[in-house]
Amino acid sequence: MTNQMTDDRLIRVFDITLSLFFVVAFIPFLLLISLLLFFFNGRPIFFVQTRLGQFGEEFQIFKFRTMILRNRPDSYSTTANDPRVTALGKFLRRSSLDEIPQLFNVLLGDMSLVGPRPDVVEQKCLYSASDLKDRLSVRPGLTGCAQIKYRSNATFEQRLRADLEWVRHRSLRMYLRVILLTMITFRSAN
Repeated sequence: MTNQMTDDRLIRVFDITLSLFFVVAFIPFLLLISLLLFFFNGRPIFFVQTRLGQFGEEFQIFKFRTMILRNRPDSYSTTANDPRVTALGKFLRRSSLDEIPQLFNVLLGDMSLVGPRPDVVEQKCLYSASDLKDRLSVRPGLTGCAQIKYRSNATFEQRLRADLEWVRHRSLRMYLRVILLTMITFRSAN
């Protein structure tokens, strides 16, 4: 068994262990956010969207809903002051609390805690064949190299370079480093 296979298996063990820990730790937040969303924005509480997973397999990503319902997004991205984003949604996005439900995607095996952020299916055409193959060779992540380097301000090229850095050099040590730096970044941003 190669070192990469061993690291990938250990990373999966850490994914499950840490996700279970975070789900239990965040239960009060999950309940509070769910109640606030229900009270202020109504149902549905969750936003579910098809994304690209490992090897191009499609999966349903879970997030707290941050946008009004009547305007189904025509694009897969939002702008700085997008009128579709609710007041509560702005707070959830700024604090990244809208991402908490993705811990369930990690537990289901659709995602990892660390990896390239999962793209919507329509974004496949933005990549060269070799970059897409490399990027999809690992599970997408809740956080990754691009998020700790640029938060959400990365250009497509910067994000791709950071994603491929993870794909090509991933290790348990790098995984733990990205998680630690994400927690530091999250704490300082909030």
